[in-house]
Amino acid sequence: MVGKWLEESYSFNLSFNKFVHGLVRMSQVIPGESEGIESVLRRFKREVSKAGIFPDMRKHRHFETPIEKRKRKAIARHRQNKRRFRT
Repeated sequence: MVGKWLEESYSFNLSFNKFVHGLVRMSQVIPGESEGIESVLRRFKREVSKAGIFPDMRKHRHFETPIEKRKRKAIARHRQNKRRFRT
């Protein structure tokens, strides 16, 4: 009885959506027949990190005003120029 319930619980797909420029990027992992839940979760975490979803979530955690966005981009440009002229 428990084995049948366990088999049915593995019939799900792990997925996570990320919106990039109006498009949806989806990380999806389909578990194998005799694959353990730990390995499925490990593969899913690897896929999500490859897709760059965690930094995107951190970036969109709080609303950024247009002034803050301009300041952040100006600082990034300044850093790039410093690196460019250093070499």
